[in-house]
Parts: sequence; structure tokens; C-alpha cells
Amino acid sequence: MANPGDFAYTLKQQADIVRIVGDYIKLKKAGAQNYSGLCPFHGEKTPSFSVHATRQFFHCFGCGVSGDVFTFVQKIENITFPEAVRMVAQKLNVPLPKATYATEGEAKEARLRGQILDVHERAVAFFQECLRRPEGARAREYLSGRGLDEEMIAKFRIGYAPDSGFLLRDRLKNEFSEEALRESGLFSWKEAASPELRVAISENMASSDLRASGLTTKDFCFSLHPPNPSLKK
Repeated sequence: MANPGDFAYTLKQQADIVRIVGDYIKLKKAGAQNYSGLCPFHGEKTPSFSVHATRQFFHCFGCGVSGDVFTFVQKIENITFPEAVRMVAQKLNVPLPKATYATEGEAKEARLRGQILDVHERAVAFFQECLRRPEGARAREYLSGRGLDEEMIAKFRIGYAPDSGFLLRDRLKNEFSEEALRESGLFSWKEAASPELRVAISENMASSDLRASGLTTKDFCFSLHPPNPSLKK
């Protein structure tokens, strides 16, 4: 919950809920301050989802769900409130408050997690590059056969994983520590008869988009979040 004086409250005052919601669903102006569209939280053919620009509030007259910009992001991304605050801040290019840690151990853990996120981002770029190469031809044919065009491939940041995991490791070993690479969980591949694809589910993409595309977890190997080093104790 955003309380007066805290970062979330200040961020909420800066956020344009119409713009944020508009990143996920198509909205049409339906009055001086209202916008309407199809509710992303239940199936419908007639728009019953309303967003009020001045009040910075949304409400669905079909399923009853309502709330502010953070509630919307929480529900559509299936994430926690702190994660929703962070995502909205990223969308607005608002820097997050500098974190403070009680112990050096907590600080080290936070630094490692930041490195792991960077490793995953670099891996995404590597897999995307591999998909565009000649060796990614079979994977591109498969995607085309599933009805995915270049725009969809770019949106979901789909990439192709070559047979050898050493290629990725060699690409990253001079950029990141051995600990970060080991903790990233990226270096454990299994043999597959068909081309192996990678889908990067980023913090700025709605989980509902994946369902709407007709794809399932059976089609791709993907990770919602990197492993948390703190769990390995």
C-alpha cells in the first residue's frame, strides 16, 4: 500500500495509469477523463473495463476488479506489491531509492543478485543473436510454423540455444565472476531432438501476453526469475 511520504506514494502521483494500462490492453477514450477496453482479467467481447485518468483508478464492471496503478500491475503480472512498485518505476525511468543493508552479507547477496540479473540479460541477447544466425534456421522455421512473426519474436525476446553451452559461457566468462555464472543457473543444458528455444520473460511483459499468443510452457524453456542465492543455505 502506498502511504503519503513514502516512495510508492510519490511514484503513484507521477504515474499515468492510462499509459501503464495502455501498455497491456487497447484503450479508447470514453468520456472527458475515462478510457475503456476489454478487461484483461476475464474473457469478454464487450468492453467493461474502465480507467479514470484524473482519479488514477481502474474498475471492471464485468468482474468487479478495481484498484490503482500498482494493483493493476500486480494482478496482470502476478507479482508482489514491491515488485509492482519497482516495475512502474522502471516504466517511468524513475530511479529507485538506494537500498541499505543491515550486514555486509546482505549487501554482498544483493550485489550478487544484481550480477545474476545482468548475466541473464546478456544471455537473452546471445540467444536472440543465435536465432538470427544460419544455425538458427530450423528454429525460425518452427516459430513460423506456429504462426509467430518477427514482431512477436521480438516482443517475447525469443532466442535459439545452440547445442553447446560452452559458447555462452565463453561469451560471458570475461564479463562476470565465476560465482555469478555458477549461481545464474544458465549452464545446465539437456540434449533435445528438436531445436531448443529460449523465451526471456522480462519484468515489463505481461504473463497474459504469453497465454494470448497461444504458446505454452511445453513450447519453450524459460525462467521467470533467476535463482535466489539466499535460498541456497
